[in-house]
Amino acid sequence: MEFRHIPIDQLRSWWVAIRPGLDKIKTRSPENWIVEDVYTDLYNGKSMIWVCIEDERYKGFFILQPMDKTMHVWAGYTLENNQQIVENGLKYIKILAGQAGSKFITFSSHRNGWQRRAAQLGFRPKQWICEV
Repeated sequence: MEFRHIPIDQLRSWWVAIRPGLDKIKTRSPENWIVEDVYTDLYNGKSMIWVCIEDERYKGFFILQPMDKTMHVWAGYTLENNQQIVENGLKYIKILAGQAGSKFITFSSHRNGWQRRAAQLGFRPKQWICEV
């Protein structure tokens, strides 16, 4: 399993593989971003994307946003809901966050299933939000 960073000059050629995963995330969760926001942030260097390659085939991605001492996982997606990719991806993200001098890794999701899964991966809740 390989995690490959996609530089800005290759983003357009990878977008055909990445966009369907972002579209699927949007259909399952009422996020406050649109897919074009993700492309723009990646293109402008405000976020970074890694794709997972296994047996020379694309298997998913994760998008990171560095924010001061926090590495935020903006979005992640795996084909076939592959938990091994999630676990190995988080290990890799921890290495990247450490190299960047981050003290925390964060993510947010409206999906209820992440409450249990996040705890299993070592995350703990810090903030609760009520929308008005």
